Amino acid sequence: MPVPVRVTPRRPGDPLPDVHGLRVTTRVVRHDADRLAGLAERVAAGVTPVDGRRADAIARYVCDWADAVHHLHTTEDDVLWPVLVASAGPDVALPDRPRALAPALTRLRAAADSFTARPGQETATALAGTLAEVRDLLAERAADADDTVLPLVERWVSVADFARVDKPLRRRARTALELFRAAGTDQWSAVVARAGLLPFVGLALRGPALHRRERMVFGSAVPVPVPPVARR
Repeated sequence: MPVPVRVTPRRPGDPLPDVHGLRVTTRVVRHDADRLAGLAERVAAGVTPVDGRRADAIARYVCDWADAVHHLHTTEDDVLWPVLVASAGPDVALPDRPRALAPALTRLRAAADSFTARPGQETATALAGTLAEVRDLLAERAADADDTVLPLVERWVSVADFARVDKPLRRRARTALELFRAAGTDQWSAVVARAGLLPFVGLALRGPALHRRERMVFGSAVPVPVPPVARR
């Protein structure tokens, strides 16, 4: 039997929880999905040649990214959703629970393992197809969140309860570091508010290693900036 979630629902006139940082995080994750799917498609088409070393770097990047996606959406599904349900109460109609990503992420890790074991157009095609599947699922979930879930969070979830939900995401050091790497200076204020200054220090210390990884995986040391996420 599920353990009841203790919440203090937001009342009319109370401050709104700041969900902008979550929107930025989601945009960064989806941005990498687009980059990785495009890269795998170019490899599968024979446009971008890869040797074993680069194939291994691509596969490790995919698996690290899949871990970050899993952490983000597991927190949303297992922590944010129950808090929203408890805060809204039984009389409020909520949308269907978001589709689970775990099965697709399991297939993605398996495709990455196959690609690093047997680099070539066949395994790159399988990797590209699975990345496209995950990318489309992320887009579906993001649309649901923007249109339905996050407005309901702002309506019903208190600032204190949302801060408790957001804490596991802010404590994810690698995700925060990757946010700084990819978000661009125009969005750093949202990342600072979400993750603090420690990842900024980490970026300064690990910047050269991150640039080398970008060059090995994508062919450029400088990641393409994530499009800005407007506040609502």
